[in-house]
Amino acid sequence: MAEQLLLRRFPNIGRSNARRIAEFADGNARVSLAIAERVEEGESLAQLSDVQLFDRLFEQRNNPDDGLREQAEILSLVYSFSVSTAEEGQNELEVLDSISGYSANQLFRATSKLSDRHIVQKRAHWRAVLPHAIANRLASSALDSIPIYQLRKTFEAPGRQRLLMSFAHRLGLLHDHSIAKEIVEAWLEPDGLLGRITVLDDRSARMLDYIAPVAPEALLDRIEAVLIASDFEGMMPGYSSRRTSIINLLQLLAYETNAFERCIRLLIHMADYEEENNDNNSVRNQITQFFQAYLSGTHASLSQRISIMNECLTSGVARRRSLGFKMLSTALEDRWTGFGMNEFGARPRDY
Repeated sequence: MAEQLLLRRFPNIGRSNARRIAEFADGNARVSLAIAERVEEGESLAQLSDVQLFDRLFEQRNNPDDGLREQAEILSLVYSFSVSTAEEGQNELEVLDSISGYSANQLFRATSKLSDRHIVQKRAHWRAVLPHAIANRLASSALDSIPIYQLRKTFEAPGRQRLLMSFAHRLGLLHDHSIAKEIVEAWLEPDGLLGRITVLDDRSARMLDYIAPVAPEALLDRIEAVLIASDFEGMMPGYSSRRTSIINLLQLLAYETNAFERCIRLLIHMADYEEENNDNNSVRNQITQFFQAYLSGTHASLSQRISIMNECLTSGVARRRSLGFKMLSTALEDRWTGFGMNEFGARPRDY
């Protein structure tokens, strides 16, 4: 879509340039247009790196401004921020200025400049650095230049739950950054911010969903430890937002070959408590989807799935034997339905 828009607006830009810009801008039309405006006649962008294109977008027709870039990095640490005190009763720019060396007024002016350059988008009093490909690059630079203790002290301070959740949302898109992983793993410690996964409040549970892609191994370790130690307390059938959240996380984590068997066994244990004739959003139905020939939601091998199926079919528990037959029936069907959950932060996935 962005590529076609560029060719209509700038017919002389050339298809290869339009495609390169659209790919870099992650399909964002405003960013694509901002870059295209600076393409000289006959110029080829094919040899420009992402860094060079980023510089071109950031500077546009202005002189390089290291101060503005540093401010953009700070603003990108969170998924979104408010320029008003009305929403949360605090000035979020003042929170951000405490880790930046720039005043709230300077950050506000930077927000306006970045908006003029199509790098910040606004809705009412909310602001966000977009597209995410740009914001993630800026946030990565910020993580490299600010001590972890200062980041955690700033965002974890009492009364900053919304900004903390927004910070977690950004970290969730930076799974390949060592600092993001270190922070998330600390949060998942038994006494960490998100360590008590079965009793989190709604905001903390959303944070858990956001950061799951950053340290999936640590998250699975924590889920497994908590469920087994508590003998699956609170995981019985019936509406429970924490139970639903953990089931969804286990489904997402089971995508990876090396996590599949651990995830599926935890889900099977949770399914033991369900009535066999309860097909309304049951764990049993969600388990059997992993055994579809197509759109299974996992990269687990055929042998891994057969092994789990055989465990159920030969179990001394009648409900598990019934589940095993349901797995087999699903594997033989020629109609498939997708999980409906194919995003896991910025990690590429195919189903």
